[in-house]
Amino acid sequence: MRYTEIAEAKPFEGAPHINLCACYGASPKKPILLKIPVTGKRPIEYEVENLPEGLSLKNGILSGMVAEEGNYAVSIAVRNELGTDSMNLTFEIRKDQVQLSPLLGFTSWNAFAFAVTQEDMEKTARLMLDMGISEYGYSHVNIDSGWQGEYGGKYDAIMPNYKFPDMKGFCDRMHAMGFKCGIYSSPMLHAFGCGLSHPMVPRESRMTGLPTNAAASAWSARKRTMRFSGRSGDLTI
Repeated sequence: MRYTEIAEAKPFEGAPHINLCACYGASPKKPILLKIPVTGKRPIEYEVENLPEGLSLKNGILSGMVAEEGNYAVSIAVRNELGTDSMNLTFEIRKDQVQLSPLLGFTSWNAFAFAVTQEDMEKTARLMLDMGISEYGYSHVNIDSGWQGEYGGKYDAIMPNYKFPDMKGFCDRMHAMGFKCGIYSSPMLHAFGCGLSHPMVPRESRMTGLPTNAAASAWSARKRTMRFSGRSGDLTI
């Protein structure tokens, strides 16, 4: 019997190669965070030309925001001692112009279920960097169910439980690594996947995701996952 052989990943060897889609969508005056994923021997030098006003490059990460709608074509070049690579990238800036390419990243449920902790998520993100997984375009770190505590705070929203003692600091550290940080929420009485008696689920329901979205924005968790369960299945947005 013949088996498929999977090539060994060697993200930190050879000439540089950019692993990035040719377009990136964002809304005007909304935060942009884009790590330029590059495989190849370190160190890598990054150069970007024609960046729109409001964006800057630091340590291979593009960040900032663009005020005006439009298509902005930029040129990206990378080099190491073994060679160079380059590509053209278009920032498509329009209202609600997001998610033009598939999500790649890590979400916590299959690995940790509702036992997930802030430490688990930070260790996982660090491994994604150290192993070179992020250099293939894996850029999202998403906390699934299990982070929820009681309602409260400025927005009368679901607050993190004791396993996530510093949600804002966690999100800031993810961004510094170049990851987009996401979080799960639910309009249901009890979060999907947790039993009715599970202590990590709010005992009272406001039946809306809006306050939680406001709190998540304050923590800088830019991607929210909302799950609706019904006879037709689950819808995640």
